[in-house]
Amino acid sequence: MDGSAVKEIERLADENQTLEICGTTFARKEYKPVMFCPRPDTLRGYTLTGLLDYIKNNREQVQLDQCMIQIESHHSVRLYARFDDEDLKRSCFYQAKLDDDLPEFPFDSFIYPEEFCIKARALIGPSNDLDIVIAMASKVVAQNEVITQDDGLSQEIQVRRGVSGAAKDSVETKGIYRLRPYRTFREVEQPEASFILRFKPTENGLPRIALFDAEGGIWRNNAILAIKDYIEQSIVSDVAIPVLA
Repeated sequence: MDGSAVKEIERLADENQTLEICGTTFARKEYKPVMFCPRPDTLRGYTLTGLLDYIKNNREQVQLDQCMIQIESHHSVRLYARFDDEDLKRSCFYQAKLDDDLPEFPFDSFIYPEEFCIKARALIGPSNDLDIVIAMASKVVAQNEVITQDDGLSQEIQVRRGVSGAAKDSVETKGIYRLRPYRTFREVEQPEASFILRFKPTENGLPRIALFDAEGGIWRNNAILAIKDYIEQSIVSDVAIPVLA
């Protein structure tokens, strides 16, 4: 064994030494307390219903009067205990997290009309504005020539149908459409948001279509508040559990 190996052993041994001060053990290198506060594994589910059922049944005899619910985001809610007196950390008993595999509409991306119509109908809640958007998109089919005039908000689209282009349709987007995409827990009403509809001509004559967020992501805050209202109205417990949003 050469000298470098011996020095490395000495260094590792020194790093793992501890120091006890007034009954508290500290790690010598960073002088942080060495303690073990065991905590239960967090149960996880994909719905708010699972979280509410956990609280209602309380099979694990959790002290609910010492708990709180934190809505971390539009796709994650946790049930926390109060902090531990020893290390000031919290136990998380349950997390409701939206399934990552749930499909979402591809906003901010130009896609072809057929795919646009299918995804819009499947991934956006029914509304009058959705019907208008799909009706406009469905007018654009193969072998059509599309000419657009755009002022940044509304957009005028002329569609020439057929090989000769003799038949013409002209329509103008109204600029802003109010839609309810499926983007948070399905138990709550999906937050309504504003979107701009855009058509983009391509070389083969078949345009692509996109929806763009027109509110800067305000829907996330609205979704969090909707989750808070849903939990407060649906929770069944003998004690009041604060819901933090």
